[in-house]
Amino acid sequence: MKSLKALLAVGIAVAAVATAIAQEGAAPKAQPTPEAKPAQPAPPQPAPPPAPVGQPRPAPAPAGPGVISAPQAPVAPAAPVDPNAPQPKLKLSETVWDMGQVWAGEAVKGSVTITNVGEAPMNVDVRTSCGCTAAKKPKNPLGAGESDTFEISYNTKKIGPVNQTVTVMTNDPTQPQAMISVKGEIKALYKIEPDPGLTFNRLGKNSAEVREAMIVNQYTEPLDLKVRAGQDNPSLEVTIEPVEPGMKWKVTARTKPPLAMGALRGELILDTGIERIKELNLPIIGFVQPAVQVSPPVLYVPATATTRMERMVRVTYLPEEPVKILNVRSSLPSMTTTVQEINASAAPGNTGGAYELRVSVPPASELPEAGATIEIETDAKEPEHKVLKVQVSARKPTIPVQANPQAPAGAPAPVQVKAVGSNTNTATVQLGSTPAAAPAGDGAAKPEEKKPQDAKPEEKKPAAPANGGEKPASADTPK
Repeated sequence: MKSLKALLAVGIAVAAVATAIAQEGAAPKAQPTPEAKPAQPAPPQPAPPPAPVGQPRPAPAPAGPGVISAPQAPVAPAAPVDPNAPQPKLKLSETVWDMGQVWAGEAVKGSVTITNVGEAPMNVDVRTSCGCTAAKKPKNPLGAGESDTFEISYNTKKIGPVNQTVTVMTNDPTQPQAMISVKGEIKALYKIEPDPGLTFNRLGKNSAEVREAMIVNQYTEPLDLKVRAGQDNPSLEVTIEPVEPGMKWKVTARTKPPLAMGALRGELILDTGIERIKELNLPIIGFVQPAVQVSPPVLYVPATATTRMERMVRVTYLPEEPVKILNVRSSLPSMTTTVQEINASAAPGNTGGAYELRVSVPPASELPEAGATIEIETDAKEPEHKVLKVQVSARKPTIPVQANPQAPAGAPAPVQVKAVGSNTNTATVQLGSTPAAAPAGDGAAKPEEKKPQDAKPEEKKPAAPANGGEKPASADTPK
């Protein structure tokens, strides 16, 4: 009996030891250590960000018991610059170029000497800001102890104070960038009265208009202004005659129709008769528009529109070519239009007259697939303006309707003009042109109005039972 009890006690002891070992082996799976937890527990887990240059990447967490991850090789830090090694060193003869007071159009130049006072070759590059030009760049690279001189020029057409910079780029570790300040003041060679001078606000294709201006000399010496020979074009005729010899001149510009449509801008070149400032550039600005315009040419109706809406169309005309609207027709009987004349002749600048058309547009569902058309009949002289058409469409525009500028602002880059005849004060000049675009109007396409749609209340699904039982059937699933 004693031996049986002893055997039983040994068996219980062995079972206890085995149980303890089994629990110890299962412990890492049930309770992972903090090091084994992922950095971002929310799934999906993004890849860890790259380590900064020169810093080793942290080792990833173990994949599981018995799996060993290969260590990541650290990125070697950048080799430090040897402070005792020979280095280039920049020295500039000056860091400020003050051109003083100069006249507009006068050629000005400055020079700067650059020296490498270091013990290693120096790489050199020169960069300039607006108006400045490095006419001659320095030698590159500059050996130890070498020097070179480069020139700086400045465009003096813009009147007023000058505050620009020239940047010298080198591999000098103590001065990789050196700034040279460019200062001065540009004075106007002349003034024009009235300001802005020869400006034609609105012109028609057949407009024959005249602009006059006075040029007053502000230079210290008398000028002998003449239209430069070789400027020849039939759009504009310019004459110049002295009022006070050497000091004041009257300039007259006359348009010569027919004129090209669009914004116009150019310069008339006048010879001054002095060597220091050889020429004077007189700007001429104009804007040519059609005699009659309709805006917008297309009315877009939101495809989601379910009720009638009002759209605006504007018809404008030049003051010298007034028109009347005789009739308005629509290809869709349910689309109605009312016309109101606007008296624009009393407005500043007398830019012409206009009509406003209020169009009552039916819902998009009532529009034909090809859209509808509004025809505006006028008494205009030109055949192309007798019937103006506006398209009405429910389709969304793929290209936005471009607005027609109401003033010559935003004109294209200047186009240099050329004059006619030799030894004469008369020239015909053409300005550069860009095509006219349709003007913006109150009827331009407006952003679609999003109307609230009938939204179904969200169906709340019952939560799954906590005991892991079967989920109840949804509304779309038969029970």
